[in-house]
Amino acid sequence: MPDWFDNHRMISVGIFLLIVFILILGFLYLKADEITKDPCSICAEYQGQEVTCVLPGFKPISKIYYPDGQITPG
Repeated sequence: MPDWFDNHRMISVGIFLLIVFILILGFLYLKADEITKDPCSICAEYQGQEVTCVLPGFKPISKIYYPDGQITPG
């Protein structure tokens, strides 16, 4: 190994890369949580109009989402 790349520098670079990796994973987790938690309200906010979402299941549930954040049963 070259003289300028000693053990201390390798540990410093490794710690820096680990911190960057953890920050990127944290950002992706928070972004995914925002999208999966309530995608219909995000869609209504971006479109600027009401959005009706129907959740499938044994008994389908319908909700109306408004751009100002209100949610009413459909």
